[in-house]
Amino acid sequence: MLAHAWKRAGSLDAVLLEENSGTEYSLELSDGMSFPWGLSSGRFMTSEERGQAILDDAALLIIDDWTPSPNELLPYIERLFPTKRPLLLIADHIPDDVLSMLIVNVERGNFPSAAVKAPGSEQERRSCLQDIAIATGGQVVTAGSDSGVYGEDLDRFFGRARRAVVTAASTVLIGTGGEGQQVTYRAQEIRSAMDRVSSGDDRARLRERLARLEGGAAVLKIGGFTKRETEHRIGLAEKGLAVSRAAAERGLLPGGGAGLMQLSSVAESSLNHGELDSPGWRILLAAFSEPAQQLFENSGQAPSLEELESKASVGQCFDLVAHRYGDVAAGVADSARVVETALSAAADTAIRFLDLL
Repeated sequence: MLAHAWKRAGSLDAVLLEENSGTEYSLELSDGMSFPWGLSSGRFMTSEERGQAILDDAALLIIDDWTPSPNELLPYIERLFPTKRPLLLIADHIPDDVLSMLIVNVERGNFPSAAVKAPGSEQERRSCLQDIAIATGGQVVTAGSDSGVYGEDLDRFFGRARRAVVTAASTVLIGTGGEGQQVTYRAQEIRSAMDRVSSGDDRARLRERLARLEGGAAVLKIGGFTKRETEHRIGLAEKGLAVSRAAAERGLLPGGGAGLMQLSSVAESSLNHGELDSPGWRILLAAFSEPAQQLFENSGQAPSLEELESKASVGQCFDLVAHRYGDVAAGVADSARVVETALSAAADTAIRFLDLL
C-alpha cells in the first residue's frame, strides 16, 4: 500500500498518513507538492507525538530577499484574522523577533502559524520559491513589492493549500490552489532549461524541481476497530515509511542478517594481517554473523554457518517464511541506513562498556 501511494504521489515525502474514521484503509490523491525544508522551531508543532505542525486551509506567504520586521509583517497577518486561516511563512531569512512573535501567538492560541526557512544557494532558492508560489496560486514577496498595496490587495500575495503538514525536515502541501495553465507553463520552462544545461548536477536539480511541480500528494488513511488498533497500524505504517525513505536514499542490503555477513567478508579482504589480529576487529567480525544465527535459532532452522556465509558472499539471503535462499528482489531486504545505524549504535555501546571496565 505504501508502494502504491509512493508511485502515485511521485515522492515518498509527499505520502502522508492519517487516521480513518472507519475500519479500513483508503488512499486519497490530490494536487500538492513537497519540499525538503522543515520547521524553523519545534514550538510550532501541533502534534509533538508525531513531530508535525498541521495547518488546515493554510495561507502561504512566500518571502525572498527581504527581512521583514514584525511591524512590516503585521498587515499580512491582519488580513488573515477575519478568515481565521493559519499562516505558513516561507522565507530565505526569518528574523528572531518575527519568529518570536509568531511563536508567542501560537502558544497563546491567538493565531495558528508555522515558519519554514528556505535554504540553498540564492539562484536555486529563488527558483524554488517561485515554483511554490505558482503551484499554490500566490506571489513571491520581495522588498518593496507590496509598496503602496494595502487591505484586500494584499490577498493576491497569499498562496493556498487545503492542508500543510510540516515536520523538522520537510513540508507537504495538499490541495494546492495554483492555476493549471501557469503550472504547465512553468513546467515547460524547466524542461527547456534542462535541454540547455550540460552539467549533470544542474540537470538533476532541474529534474527535482520538475518532479516537485508536477507531482501530487497521497494521503493514506488508516482505520481500525478500536483506537488502540488504529494507532498500532499507523505506527507500523510510519516505521515502514521511514525505512522506505531511508532505503530510497541509501539503498538496500540482503536481509536476514546476510548483509552484515557480506560486510564480514569485505572487511577481511580489505584489512591487513596486523589489523585482523587486533581484538577490536576480531570482536566486530565475529559480531557480523550473530544476527543471522539468532534468526535461524529463533525459527528452528539451523543450516551451517559455512553455508550461510557462502550464500551471503554472493548477496543471497534465506527467506525464513518460504524456506529458500533468494536475493533482495525476493523481498528479503534491509535498508542500508538501518543496518548502518544499528552497527554504529552497537559499536558505541561496546566502546562505552569497555571504558567502564
